[in-house]
Amino acid sequence: MMAPRMVPVSIPAALGWLAAFLSACLTIPQVARILRTRSVAGLNLLTWQTLLIAGLSWTVYGILVENPQIIGPNAILIVGSGATLIQLQRSAKIPSFRVWALPVAVSATSVGLDVWLGPFVFAFCMCVPAITGQIAQLRQIRVADDVRGVSPAMLLVNTAAQVLWLTYALLVWEVAVIWVAGPLVVVMAANFVALIFRRRHLALEHSLSRSPQSAGAAAQVAGMHAEK
Repeated sequence: MMAPRMVPVSIPAALGWLAAFLSACLTIPQVARILRTRSVAGLNLLTWQTLLIAGLSWTVYGILVENPQIIGPNAILIVGSGATLIQLQRSAKIPSFRVWALPVAVSATSVGLDVWLGPFVFAFCMCVPAITGQIAQLRQIRVADDVRGVSPAMLLVNTAAQVLWLTYALLVWEVAVIWVAGPLVVVMAANFVALIFRRRHLALEHSLSRSPQSAGAAAQVAGMHAEK
């Protein structure tokens, strides 16, 4: 009996599946951090709305082009970004219309333009909200007094995923993916670096704010011993 022949997997296909795996996992660290810290501090509403837009739009796009590497991770992205939006909505008591209307409207428009005008227009429609959302998160990180809710693991995984998507798209010349993944590599990396520096800055501020109290307490103890 002959052994079944193994079908070789091409490098682009392997990169595509690895990018798909990372994209499928990218919201898991964020959801886990929210559950662990019970905080959404530092998260930006618009950022997660644009992630939901991406999940919805790319899932439909993947169905249209019959690409399971695009369909799978983005379907999971819908679940993760939706769960995070629910937590943001509950925490800030935001009206449902303000949270969900934008993702649904933009996703429907993007898919309609893809069917009508093709992948170049779809890529532009995906690129603008994606970059806008990540820039909004970057600004939020830089000015927030509390960033406990932001997962550095999620930002790092997302950066790696975008690098892989860009490499995969260049190899197979998937234009829509190239236009979106290219700028997102830069913005996502900037978000990760900004979060690391912001956390260190806030930790230093917290340490300095406690130092005078510690010094005062030590002085009081020393004075009591001197009196004795």
